[in-house]
Amino acid sequence: MLIFIVSLIITITSIIFLFKTVYKKNNNNINNNNKINENQNNNYNNNDIEKIKDIKKEKSILNNNDPANNDLKYKEEFNKFLNKFSKNQEYGYKDNLIDNELRNHYNKKDDTIDQFPKLKDIVYLDHAASTLASINQIEDISKEINNSMFCNPHSVNPIGLKTKEEVDSIREMILNYFNAPYKQYSVIFTSGCTDSLKKVGEYFSWSKKSKFYYSLESHNSLLGIREYACEKIGSSTTSFQPIPSLYFKCNNDQFNDILEIIGNNYNDTIENNNNNNNNNKNNESYSLFGYPGQCNYSGTKYPLELINRIQKKYPKCKVLLDAASLVSTSSFDLTKYPVDFMTISFYKMFGYPTGIGALIVKNDSGEKCLINKKYFSGGTVNASMAQERFHIDRPSLVERLEDGTINFMNIISLKHGFNIINNQLGGIDNVKLHTFALTQYCKEEMLKLYHDNINNNNNNNSNNNNNNDSNQQQKQQLCIIYSDNHFKDSSKQGSIINFNIFRSNGELFGYNEVEKLASLSSIYLRTGCFCNPGACHGYLNLSKKDIEQHLKDGHVCWDSKDILNGKPTGSVRISFGYMNNFNDVYKFINFLKSNFINDHRFEKEIIKLNNNNNNNKLKYNLSGDISDSGSISSGSSDSSGSGIEDYEVQYSNIKEEKEIGNLINEKGDEVLLSEIYIYPVKSCSGHRVVNDKWELVPSGLKYDREWTIIDQNGNYINQKKLPILALIQTEIDLINDKLILTAPEMKVLSIPLSYYPISAFDQIQVCGDKVDGLLYGDKDFSNSSGGSGNIDNISEWLYQFTGKKCYLVRKSPESHRKSKVDSSNEISFANESPYLLINEESVKDLKKRIIKDNPDSVPSDWNWISKHSFRANFIITGGNAYQEDLWSQFQLISKQNDTQSSPSSSSSLIFNSVGDCNRCKMICINQKMGIEEREPLSTLASYRRSSGKIIFGQHLNLADSIKRNSTHSNDTALGSNESSISASNTIFLHVPSKLKVLSERY
Repeated sequence: MLIFIVSLIITITSIIFLFKTVYKKNNNNINNNNKINENQNNNYNNNDIEKIKDIKKEKSILNNNDPANNDLKYKEEFNKFLNKFSKNQEYGYKDNLIDNELRNHYNKKDDTIDQFPKLKDIVYLDHAASTLASINQIEDISKEINNSMFCNPHSVNPIGLKTKEEVDSIREMILNYFNAPYKQYSVIFTSGCTDSLKKVGEYFSWSKKSKFYYSLESHNSLLGIREYACEKIGSSTTSFQPIPSLYFKCNNDQFNDILEIIGNNYNDTIENNNNNNNNNKNNESYSLFGYPGQCNYSGTKYPLELINRIQKKYPKCKVLLDAASLVSTSSFDLTKYPVDFMTISFYKMFGYPTGIGALIVKNDSGEKCLINKKYFSGGTVNASMAQERFHIDRPSLVERLEDGTINFMNIISLKHGFNIINNQLGGIDNVKLHTFALTQYCKEEMLKLYHDNINNNNNNNSNNNNNNDSNQQQKQQLCIIYSDNHFKDSSKQGSIINFNIFRSNGELFGYNEVEKLASLSSIYLRTGCFCNPGACHGYLNLSKKDIEQHLKDGHVCWDSKDILNGKPTGSVRISFGYMNNFNDVYKFINFLKSNFINDHRFEKEIIKLNNNNNNNKLKYNLSGDISDSGSISSGSSDSSGSGIEDYEVQYSNIKEEKEIGNLINEKGDEVLLSEIYIYPVKSCSGHRVVNDKWELVPSGLKYDREWTIIDQNGNYINQKKLPILALIQTEIDLINDKLILTAPEMKVLSIPLSYYPISAFDQIQVCGDKVDGLLYGDKDFSNSSGGSGNIDNISEWLYQFTGKKCYLVRKSPESHRKSKVDSSNEISFANESPYLLINEESVKDLKKRIIKDNPDSVPSDWNWISKHSFRANFIITGGNAYQEDLWSQFQLISKQNDTQSSPSSSSSLIFNSVGDCNRCKMICINQKMGIEEREPLSTLASYRRSSGKIIFGQHLNLADSIKRNSTHSNDTALGSNESSISASNTIFLHVPSKLKVLSERY
């Protein structure tokens, strides 16, 4: 029996073992078959797939905080960089300080503190404007303020005396830093380099024989001295002489052309001085020669030896050096180059404190030339009288020129910035080596970037036997760099790169588009002319006629008009600081690749890869071109993967078969105007209209953007400035004649629609336009003293909710503002057009792309992105995504009356599409929470760029203008040549309405 049981157990065990073995083998076979099938599927066009993978990978690098961990290409490039720029410790400082201590986001050792934690997720490349302060620097400043006591240095109590001693020690520290000769220079504290330059111009001893010489490539703050020269010398033609920048950049060190220009006027000055009493310094004539140590536009360094040459040959011509840009990453030696006046700003050197600069003056030159100061103040006089004009200046140059109490707390904190440079970094020369290594590498990589060969893009079967030189000639380089040298010598070039970017067709991207895309990639740079008109106009080849035409076209400094008449009005500048590292440059180069290379043609190439079997479909390239094969590409306008997806949106042969008429999508649904939104208060939420109708007026939908919120300076406030405005809900109660405002935890606010405020009239700045507005004030409020109105205090309500002093303004009915996209139409406080349309199917497609572009998120993270994000007036449903881009004119026919009637009736209205809607960060405001996000603009930028814009939605106008009534609504008379709808009948738009396309744009 026992034997039988043992045998049975052995048999059962054997069966179980055999079963497991067979099952495992079969399972492995199934898995292997699956893998084989998968490989077969994946290898059907291996080259194409690998190409797409490489593209997607480059996009992921941009968003990867530490590409070194999982990107072999990054490591390879970094090693190449180190082999070239670390042999003599050019990059990274001693013991690789840059990555071990300053920027140790990912490789922390021991208890070292990341000195720039905010740079973990961003790339900051605007150090020429202002650099950043480190954690240690700010903590050391804080400790000193907490542990020490300082007071006004004019006080003679012990604390005041100690403060004065501390300030004087900072003056000495500054002079030592610039190696000033003993007792030959003084430091005069100012609010910055601009203030220092202004003091020189204002106090200089101008005479009739004086002249102001300056480099054409000077900052406006230096050019501004020209006005003092013209005023004091008395001639606007002979009082100043600009020096062409080429004269400063000659290969020899003789500077004969510059010296000859000075000499032409200098003999007259000497003769004038000899005729005067030499013992009276007020009768001597001096001229002033000003130039920058480094051009803030291009980074070109100007020759410092010129200082000695001018002083030696023309001692009556004093030299002023604008050193703000130069000393931010380079040294300067006052013993070697004993300039008469030198101006600096400390925040450009080490970030903090701001609002502090210095005028460093050679004492002898200051006593002779800075003598025209008229104003006196506390601390600048030995004695003064109140009853008559009498005062005696202090004898010290510093005490005479520093008006009032100096900014002593910030001055004392300067030593901690100098400690960073001198002690932690080992001196400013190390900063120069480090930043110049990054600048050289970045410039070299930028010049390697090209758009694809034109013939290869247009013809895949083109002859591949052409030689490399021929192919290279047919490629369009991506970047043009504005410089006068080859970035080989740090004595001639600083850590600045100024450039513009070419499209594949040879035209330039506008710098605003570059800045917008950079910001979306968390890369922060600078664009424009950089307050250096001579350099900007010279490098961009802009003539006086061009500048005058720009002004006529409305272009001013800092606006968004970046391309006018085919020419750029400015450029893009990146600049490096001591805390930048290789990772910053690597991300920037990948940003250029991902967003600009092959901007249009590459999108077509990706469509062909993904859609070989869709030749029967209409293809509409979302960047603005129509292609041949049949779908809307989700591909990017670049060659490195931004926005490349494996899905598509298709049209139903709209173009090929000319099926223009009532639109029906693939499901058989009609395309309808399903909702109307009115936004009574600009930048607040909208009022929804469904199963109803709404009146149209000359400026668009009645009450749309008729109110706006302004600040104390009369500028309108939008959600970009104050995102919390998104939480203010609006409702229009036509029955009770009320505009109703509600907000979380706030009481309901009601404003009569028929009431126009009487408290104040002002011109409101809206999108560059001046619009007449009526301000709600005390006279309109029922709870104000003397108030006769019946409205609650709106200003107080807004302040309680936003925490900002602001006012509600209603557009004056007599103010008639023209549309920016169609001057024949009016708008209220809207940005550009009377109506804005979006397609709900396009919104859905966008959300799909956002979810795919953000794989680490879950779909519910993006629920806040909806049709409300785009603040459109018209919402259409039932169609295909992006088909609205094709329409040039369409008809809306009320569902209440399906019979086609005349366009002037309310049941059938015709609208024109007058342009794509250019999107900004406004759509990134989370309308549910009132905070700013990165999406959806980031994803839109990957596939909806056209002519420098990121587009989504269509601007509209009504085909037939509406005549104004003479009533106190929104009306004025139209010219007799305008087509119009009679005002005898009120015009209504019905919801829902069928949409019928009358004509297309392509």
